[in-house]
Amino acid sequence: MQYSKKRIAKKSNKDTLIKFTSNKMEHPYTDNYFRASSSPKQISFFLFAGLIVLSLSSSKLYAQNMENPVPETKPFRSSISLSSILLLGSLQVNYEHLVGKRHGLMAEGYYAFAGTSAKSWTVGASYRYHLKPSLDGLFFNAFYRHGGQFSNTFKIKESNTTNTYNLKTQLNVVGLGLGNRWQWNNGLAVVARGGYGYQIEPNYKWSPTLPIDTKTRSSREAQLGLDLELSLGYSF
Repeated sequence: MQYSKKRIAKKSNKDTLIKFTSNKMEHPYTDNYFRASSSPKQISFFLFAGLIVLSLSSSKLYAQNMENPVPETKPFRSSISLSSILLLGSLQVNYEHLVGKRHGLMAEGYYAFAGTSAKSWTVGASYRYHLKPSLDGLFFNAFYRHGGQFSNTFKIKESNTTNTYNLKTQLNVVGLGLGNRWQWNNGLAVVARGGYGYQIEPNYKWSPTLPIDTKTRSSREAQLGLDLELSLGYSF
């Protein structure tokens, strides 16, 4: 009887182990299931399907861009600037054209009309090198300016007395400068520049006599070499 009980117990344990092992192998969340579900064929299938979807999406987006292309804005190539100081009775106009991407050629005219103590006119030409490949931004300026008959009246205080002098001369000035153009997309622009030039063989004519104050006289003569601009313009 004892032998039979032991035999039955062993058989029962064996059946339980077989059943447990069988259930474990058939359970859907075993390691065997995951290894089977992650086979190389299935991974390749999903990757291939993803590539097809991505290709179709890219083709559709490209077709839409071809049907509705974004218009390209052409860069500004030319600009006209005007500086008018009516209270002082002067007018300055210049025109610049961009050759290539950075080289600007500029022609300019200046006239001081009635109502001012300084009556003059000048014409000039400049070469500008733009740091950006456009009219917008910082530029270096090399200029030549020829001046007409100047008539500048000054009041100079000398020896507790204020004397009035008149200066006439013709100018030929060659110089360098630096400037900047602030350009907007609608074409409007603001230009500011400053520079100084060497006066070639100036012929200063003071009347009625030479000022006694040599420093003031030299300062007035040196001011004629200045090259300045603050203007509003339009580019196209």
